[in-house]
Amino acid sequence: MNLPPPPSYEELFGGLSTATVVQPPSVTLRSETSTTIQFTLNGTPVTVDFSKNTSLTPNTTLAEYLRTTTFTGTKIFCHEGGCGVCVVSVTYTDLSSNETVTRSIHSCLRPLATCNGLSIVTNDGLGNAQTGYHPIQKALAQYNGSQCGFCSNGFVMTMYSLLSENPNLTPLQIEQAFDGNLCRCTGYRPILDAMKTFATVTDDGKPKDGHCEDEDSCRKTGCKRSKAGTLPFPDVEDVSSFLPKLEPYRHVAPKKHVNIPLRAVSSSSAAHRLVFEENGTIWQDCPTLTDLNTWLPWYVSEGYDPMLVVAQTSLGVYPTPAPQVKLNINAVPEFHQVSQSSAGITVGSATTISSLISILRNAKGDQAYQTAHFSQAALHLQRIASHPLRNIASIFGNIAVTVRHQSTSNYFCGDGATVLYGLGTTFLLYDTVAQTNLTLTMGDLFDTDLKGKYCISLTIPWALENEHFMSYKIAMRQVNAHSYLNAAMRCVVNPTTKAIQGSPYLVFGGVNSKPTRFTSVETAMVGVTVTDGAAFQSLATTLSGLLNPTVFMGKQAFRKSVALNYFYKFFLFLQGASVPTALQTGVQCWFTRPESSGTQVFQPNPAEYPVSIGIPKLESLQQTSGHAKYTEDLARPVGTVYACVVLATQANCQIASIDASAAQAMPGFVAILTAADMPTGTNAWQMGEILSSGQINYHGQSIAVVLATTQRRSWECADAVVVTYKNVATPITTIAQAVAANSFIPASATPPAVTRGNATQAMATAQTVVSGSISLGYQYHFHMENQAVLVIPREDVLEVHSATQMLVPLQQQVSAVTGYPMSKVVVSVKRCGGGFGGKLSNSILPASIAAFCAVKLGCPVHLTVDLQQTTRMLGCRSGKVMDYTVGVNNDGTIVALNANVICAAGVNPTDVMGTDVVTIHSLDNAYYIPNANISGQMVTMNIPSSTAVRGPGWVPGIHFGESIISAIASKLNMDPVAVREKNFFTKGQTTCDGMILTYWDMPAIWSQLKQNANYTARVAAVDTFNTNNRWIKRGLAMTPCRFGVGQSGANFDCVVNIYPDGTVSITHGGAEIGQGINTKVIQVAALKLGITQDNLSLICVNETSTRSCSAASNVTGGSITSELCALAVMHACETLQRRIAPFRQANQTWQQLIGACSGAGIELTATGFTNAPVNTSGIFNYNSNGAALSEVELDVLTGQIEVRQVDIVFDCGISLNPTIDIGQLEGGFLFGLGYYLQEDPSWDPTTGAPNQGSTWEYKPPCAYDVPISFNIALLKNAPNPVGVLGSKATGEPGVALASSVVQAVESAVTAARAANGLGSTRWVATSLPLTVDVIQQACGTVASNLAF
Repeated sequence: MNLPPPPSYEELFGGLSTATVVQPPSVTLRSETSTTIQFTLNGTPVTVDFSKNTSLTPNTTLAEYLRTTTFTGTKIFCHEGGCGVCVVSVTYTDLSSNETVTRSIHSCLRPLATCNGLSIVTNDGLGNAQTGYHPIQKALAQYNGSQCGFCSNGFVMTMYSLLSENPNLTPLQIEQAFDGNLCRCTGYRPILDAMKTFATVTDDGKPKDGHCEDEDSCRKTGCKRSKAGTLPFPDVEDVSSFLPKLEPYRHVAPKKHVNIPLRAVSSSSAAHRLVFEENGTIWQDCPTLTDLNTWLPWYVSEGYDPMLVVAQTSLGVYPTPAPQVKLNINAVPEFHQVSQSSAGITVGSATTISSLISILRNAKGDQAYQTAHFSQAALHLQRIASHPLRNIASIFGNIAVTVRHQSTSNYFCGDGATVLYGLGTTFLLYDTVAQTNLTLTMGDLFDTDLKGKYCISLTIPWALENEHFMSYKIAMRQVNAHSYLNAAMRCVVNPTTKAIQGSPYLVFGGVNSKPTRFTSVETAMVGVTVTDGAAFQSLATTLSGLLNPTVFMGKQAFRKSVALNYFYKFFLFLQGASVPTALQTGVQCWFTRPESSGTQVFQPNPAEYPVSIGIPKLESLQQTSGHAKYTEDLARPVGTVYACVVLATQANCQIASIDASAAQAMPGFVAILTAADMPTGTNAWQMGEILSSGQINYHGQSIAVVLATTQRRSWECADAVVVTYKNVATPITTIAQAVAANSFIPASATPPAVTRGNATQAMATAQTVVSGSISLGYQYHFHMENQAVLVIPREDVLEVHSATQMLVPLQQQVSAVTGYPMSKVVVSVKRCGGGFGGKLSNSILPASIAAFCAVKLGCPVHLTVDLQQTTRMLGCRSGKVMDYTVGVNNDGTIVALNANVICAAGVNPTDVMGTDVVTIHSLDNAYYIPNANISGQMVTMNIPSSTAVRGPGWVPGIHFGESIISAIASKLNMDPVAVREKNFFTKGQTTCDGMILTYWDMPAIWSQLKQNANYTARVAAVDTFNTNNRWIKRGLAMTPCRFGVGQSGANFDCVVNIYPDGTVSITHGGAEIGQGINTKVIQVAALKLGITQDNLSLICVNETSTRSCSAASNVTGGSITSELCALAVMHACETLQRRIAPFRQANQTWQQLIGACSGAGIELTATGFTNAPVNTSGIFNYNSNGAALSEVELDVLTGQIEVRQVDIVFDCGISLNPTIDIGQLEGGFLFGLGYYLQEDPSWDPTTGAPNQGSTWEYKPPCAYDVPISFNIALLKNAPNPVGVLGSKATGEPGVALASSVVQAVESAVTAARAANGLGSTRWVATSLPLTVDVIQQACGTVASNLAF
């Protein structure tokens, strides 16, 4: 790419450097300027007038505006650009190329005021049932890529924009584009499979058409396109997923953009620029340098420090305080210019990161070596944030965040700054106050106050001949995660002598509060031969003495170690082809991920069709097109006010005062309500007070409710409420602190121990005794739909629309708070955007608050508790610590077990009591323990009350059992698989809690998994790999899962109506949270009524509502709701079948049959009810069994891991819907990966505030975390004798199966420790999650190991 030379300083400024600063007009005169913008939304021109729409402010984002239109497919979750549900597509004229471009962007960060001239497309504007669905929407639906559906909009729009950018994509390019889209349900595999059907080029560059020549090959390779027609249902034998028919699709990019131009500008008038002021915040467009040179110094002289806005993406990291003046500079042409000269490539400061990546990859210098650094720099820049964010974030904006945030207690470890520093980039700035230009190095820039200054451009120099550059990054997650540490290194190496020459650059970010050059080491590097191990050790010693990582970000030992190891990696890189073979894997800067793939194998049952057919969710097209409505999408009645809860900012104290005067003076304020406004006896819910009457137990406890005319105004008013505290005491935020404080729940309230035999006596006979302690961390639900509730007082009822999994308990609570009888409280939910237990008791507090406010004010009230508020206000999965002593014989047979599990209850133990019970009842997992004493305890702490999270109790209990097996293997120096096999239950044995295993198929599952995964050969391959590679180690592990399914006390009801036209409606007591419950009950109803699979569309499921479902309906959870609601529907349909049977005739259509029944006056409404069986042994009715074999790869020097392959065999009985059940297993497994490896909530020891309360610090798995090969098979010929139509539960067991990855990591770390001279004894993980720093430190690499 040959670029024009850069403009001169005189060309840029035209003499402005000596101009007199013009005194701008007063605020009064500015109010006469334009206050409107224009853009197109889904093809329709839109004009927004900020002066007339008083709900809009300078802080209003595009996503917030879209939510006020009919296009509610665009969602909001994090407000940070960290999740992807808000992604939309924008088309505009790129100022650097003057070409029309289409890009995906995070609309939750894009200020509405910057949208002038854009063409905006949302998912619900792409297609619908009336005009036809878009092929992307159809593909995502047909591949079962939409479970709860809340994230689907963002995936569709990312794909749509990607195809508009480049219609000729490889599968790998498509996968890499989804670094900014999170999904908590699916496990990503079906989403990626759907999107990769749009690839037109294979990863090796060959053309790829839309169809396959061979269906067998199609199944083996994971391709999902059918070459012709719809495949028939298979016979009873193992097959891959049913292959949907997708027509070949060729994307047509949006037509050439017709830009709605920014209004004419001139240096003498501000009359045609967007300027408006609201509540003390000023927005002003500055589309030319003349504007900027006029207004910026004036605002500075008035005492402001204006924010220069290109995309405002920094607010995703530093959301407060909002600047009082925002100057929009995105339209300044000079800030988008791109050129090249003998000095290098010069890009405008507003060049987006995505554009810079493209520029670097396509650059061409006079000599080939001049661009040698650019490909690595582009790769590293591609790890900044996400694809949609890089599309709008400017490169200098990214650097400016680093420059502006250098406090040692809160700095920004920016990758852009470190990489460009390492490249030797220089910057051209203009000081509008001093009216001088500044040419600065990166080092100079860090010491420059940016107030009153702006950057025009930055110049990246060409590489020198024989110069080498490499950069590095380590973070919690591979992508869309901030660095713990980054580095950029550059030097010239003499090709003959291999000696370092010239002026090396050695830059580390994340050690100090700003990226830092280590000049003394750079000087010492000159003359060193890159293969000289002794010289390197001397340099490493010098560097080690200089590396003193800041306390901020913690993990100091890890950050220092990785910094040294990066220096070592750089020397290996410099050695090139001469690096020893065994060390070659140490060269890589990070794992380079290939395209992922997977297989899904199941056995349908034709006798039960349409049950057991693998079809996607029947609502999936509504979800993937953005037309499915969630609670947050419901139309709000006129007069609705918006609530925001004022939360405590200090734990373990008392309220001293509440000052709402500032909030009361703000626009849109309606009211503030406190505990004093609640009637006597109503201020309570199961976890304590609804609004604190004085005592504050935890940071985030609800204190007051502010109500305002819009959602944003309610947020701003709530932020303005000032609460002071007294009697502040140190909060208890860890289990260790709680134990030390003796903060135990009384023994009378703890669950009885699980006992068998005499563990004490048996322990004395054991040949070996192993003792230890295992701790498991916490986990947020991270459901993509926030807590949301709309309460509407009607004439005779109180309508409560809540995103909830437990309607009847919520109904009871609202009744208690408001005084309405339960019969007049109608709770409804159509669907939830994910639940995972987070919409159980956690949904009750928001609903109670909103209901109280609605009754108090006599008007509809809407309340959304966003992600940041949720992590402060509501509970998560409880942390646990298990202390154990296990007695074994020397062959690995378990003789006795003593174990005690301490569970973190938070401030109230209500929810975790059941969790603690399930934990100790699941701890024996798949193993026979003849003598056991397994007890549980709970401790209270100053954190939100812990609650159920997917697989509560089961998941930690099963992992505790597996950790004990691992510890036994370590002690006896045995293969963990051999220890497992030695202790497996046999059919007819009894679990520790008394369940008789009359049905036990683990041996068949275990054998099938070994065969499917080629276990023996894989073990040998891993051993060989580890022998041959010093710095990359692999680990392989195989673990079982006995997931006890308990149904006792779980009762559900339903109503089934058949209408005269033959259509059928079902109302049941479960909540659709993404698990496919509605599809399963429709399939069951069709089976029982005799409706064929082709006519499933005749059946619909209504919203779940207490108006229709009785008080007997249970909560949705425990993986049992789908099967029990299906059972209730079966009962109702059997009743209907008996009524219509006399009217059946040969060759009669369903509609004719129902017509005859209707004409005869037959009752075609029936109810169904499940009275769940009481367990006769143990607490579980049956077991959902499975096993997983996982293989991981570990970078010993950094701690980064990659899951290479996962194979699962699972006993699903006769699946009601294999596609849905496999999706549940995949999603559960990724959920477990997050729990075991990444998600690590903790709380500030002083204030009790959550340390990981946003997407900036909390990192659930993303698409890059999917196992590269992900294979699932459902066990064949295994009907569940006590299941509904022979089926079993699948919603949560997959989470527990992810424990296999922990065991695989243990194996890899063991290999690494052996290579580091620390012995071959198996390393056992005693504290989870195994985050990257924990793994790296466990490997035990020290400087002396860094040899050549």
